[in-house]
Amino acid sequence: MDSDVRACPGCGGALRSEGRYCPACGLEVCQFCPACGAAPRPLVPLDADTGPWCAGCDTLLDACERCGRWLLPGRGVCPDPQCLGRVLPTRPVHTGRRWDGRGGGVGWRWPGAWERENPAHSAPIAAQRKSAEALHAAFVAHRALYLWEGTALVIPSSDWNAPAATTWRSPLGPTSPPAAAVAYTDRVAVAGSRAVLARESRFLAVDLRHPADTSPLEGGVPLAQVAGPGWWVGWSREPEGPVLRVARVADAAELLQPAPVATPAAALPAPHARLALRDGRAFWPAVDGGVWGVDCATLEVARWIAPPARPDDGRSCVWAEADGPRVAREALGQVTVTLSAPREGHSALLAPAGRGPLAGVYATGNAVVVAGDKLLLFDAQTGELQDEAARPPGRWVDAALVPGPDTEPRLLLLTVEGGVARVSALRIASGTQTVVWEGRGLEPRTLLPVGDTLYVTLADGVLRLLV
Repeated sequence: MDSDVRACPGCGGALRSEGRYCPACGLEVCQFCPACGAAPRPLVPLDADTGPWCAGCDTLLDACERCGRWLLPGRGVCPDPQCLGRVLPTRPVHTGRRWDGRGGGVGWRWPGAWERENPAHSAPIAAQRKSAEALHAAFVAHRALYLWEGTALVIPSSDWNAPAATTWRSPLGPTSPPAAAVAYTDRVAVAGSRAVLARESRFLAVDLRHPADTSPLEGGVPLAQVAGPGWWVGWSREPEGPVLRVARVADAAELLQPAPVATPAAALPAPHARLALRDGRAFWPAVDGGVWGVDCATLEVARWIAPPARPDDGRSCVWAEADGPRVAREALGQVTVTLSAPREGHSALLAPAGRGPLAGVYATGNAVVVAGDKLLLFDAQTGELQDEAARPPGRWVDAALVPGPDTEPRLLLLTVEGGVARVSALRIASGTQTVVWEGRGLEPRTLLPVGDTLYVTLADGVLRLLV
């Protein structure tokens, strides 16, 4: 077949490079930018290398996950009534914790070549970049690794042997450390073309395309935040108490405009609460022991999961699925996990998950791993306990549940034992643990399994592991 001939993602018919429409079904396969009406580009399935920024107006574009149509951020749902797919970023976005709180990676799969039992076993290619200043956070967005170093946001040079070398640098203004109440992986939330940094005094929005384009957001001291397709949601401490704010993510020319949301006293966030966002709804553990949520479009606040029968110990993990939130709680040393959303006339599916301390919950597909004194693997559909494994020795730092080359997911682990930082992968069914990397005298912070790269954020830099 002629190399210029491609297949239509709608009907499978033949396309030629000069055609704007499919001759068989009429699908528009080469679009003009929805922001400026220029700079034509093929649908996402036809050219996976097309970047997310418009070459004509420099607007960041998202796309429909089903038909590949390019659309402006914040659209939410594809306008084609025959499609109605979700509108999402076309490039991985990961801050160390995805907006839904499921504890997985983004497009990264456990490489079969890293299995010790694999006859073609090979060790990862490791490279470490030390930061010139204090590293406050690291995240991946729109084809780039960004580092919050000292008083600037930077994209490091591809030459990791030159610590101070950068390809992009945006100063952040006067010195201001990260907000103490915000978890490390939530210090940055990517809201379309901007990153929102949780600084000590207030949230700061930074343009990820144009250096030095920063704008503080309304509100007080940051307590928690999350951003995902279409929305940014944050809690801040203000004179009258914690205040919830919601902002719609618009195109690159518009600033975030967070609106305060009226919330009942029972819905205020619990200490160290973390937000989870999915399909325009954000959820959090509240002071009344329940799980509350806000509909970002209507600003309606409601309780989704009732408080437990007995008070918890203050440790809970909330994540979001398509039909609502889930939660794992620790109470009197015992862990319980909610594996379904409550429906009218039906209570949520609860499962005992062993003893604490509760380290986290990690989900991929229908698999859910609860990390307590043991690692328990549940079927999210039935609530059935499928397997369990011993919790690895050492201090638990971070983890992510990622797909494997077979049908079994791997729990990617970041631990420290005896002064040695370690990245390993655990098969829950067999308890087999494969050590991927070890380093002495390092302070690891979080895992970033994204695209084709596994990053490990350290106190003074970033480790990169490649197949």
